[in-house]
Amino acid sequence: MDRSNERIRLFNKRTLNPLMLRSAGRPHSPVALVKHKGRTSGKEYRTPVLLKQIRGGFVLALTYGDKVDWYRNVVAAGGGRIRWHGTDYRVGAPVAIDREAGIRAFPPPLRVILRLNHTEHFIKMKSEAAIAGKQNG
Repeated sequence: MDRSNERIRLFNKRTLNPLMLRSAGRPHSPVALVKHKGRTSGKEYRTPVLLKQIRGGFVLALTYGDKVDWYRNVVAAGGGRIRWHGTDYRVGAPVAIDREAGIRAFPPPLRVILRLNHTEHFIKMKSEAAIAGKQNG
C-alpha cells in the first residue's frame, strides 16, 4: 500500500469509520459490520465493510488490501460475525476469490467505485447461521 493510500486508510479508520459505525449493519444501510476479536488482545472490534449478500453467505471487498487487522483477525479465528440489515450472521473462514468475480458480485454503482478505488482483494464467507432474531447495536 503506497503512502497516499495508507494516509486515507488511517483517516478512515480514525475519522470516517467511527461515524459509519452509527449506521453500519442496520436495516437499509449499504454498509455491514464485521465483528471480530483481536488476534493477541482478545478485544472485541467492529469494522464497517462493503459486502454483497449471496446465496449461502457474503462477498466482501477488502478495500485496503489483505493486510488489514480485521481481515487478519477473522482469518486467525477461522470466521466471525457479520451484521447485515439488522441481523447477525455467523460466518466461516474467508476464502479469497478472483478480483473480477468479486467485483461482479456487487451492483453496478459499487462496481464503479471498487474499480476506481483499485480494489484488488475480495473474499467469500459462508454464512453458518443467522443468529436468532434481529439484534440491536
